[in-house]
Amino acid sequence: MAFQDTKQLPVQIARHLADRIIHLELKPGEKLLEEKLSGELGVSRSPVREAFYILNQWYLVDLVPRRGTFVTEFSEHHVNALYDILGPLYSLINRKASKNFRREDFDELQDVLAKLEKNAASSNVEEFQKNIFEYACVFLRAADNPLLEKVLRGLWPSKMRIEYAVLRHVKNLPELAAAFRDAAACFKEGKFKLTGKMLLQYLEEERAQVLQYLKKIQDSK
Repeated sequence: MAFQDTKQLPVQIARHLADRIIHLELKPGEKLLEEKLSGELGVSRSPVREAFYILNQWYLVDLVPRRGTFVTEFSEHHVNALYDILGPLYSLINRKASKNFRREDFDELQDVLAKLEKNAASSNVEEFQKNIFEYACVFLRAADNPLLEKVLRGLWPSKMRIEYAVLRHVKNLPELAAAFRDAAACFKEGKFKLTGKMLLQYLEEERAQVLQYLKKIQDSK
């Protein structure tokens, strides 16, 4: 992979490694070596080291003194802590976006929903997941709260990794896509409280799926 802007090199490397961690190419518990990665990416060790600190802020790696950098393990405690926070944050997005949504936002949302349904039909999990976050981003931009956006973008990489692990085993992607379209329709009709309830229900169902997935992993060891 070629990295262009040297000023943003650590961020570019962090995003590249985050993508590999999210899609489980780099496994939970795997040790990341500066020298090896710098050779693979054609960069010096310094920006790789800085990228590790960024990944740590995204809850994707653990920096262990005198031992090194490891891909964060999946844990029930982290999942519960994450979803406890996501519920109130997403509810806030729903409330704020309800005051600012424009016709252009609804048009963009329809485009995202079309992609979501297309990728659900073809079982393209990676693109389907990207569409979920594109869907959320439409509302996040409408919420127009830079601090809220900063907090969520710091949490999303961890959520994406957890979510991707579960989505690979979900067989009802079209049904899930339909739920997103139903929520968008309720929002457009001004049923904001109902949309908020649907959103929280979705998060709680996702939490349950993730915890069930973790239990299967633990039971298989």
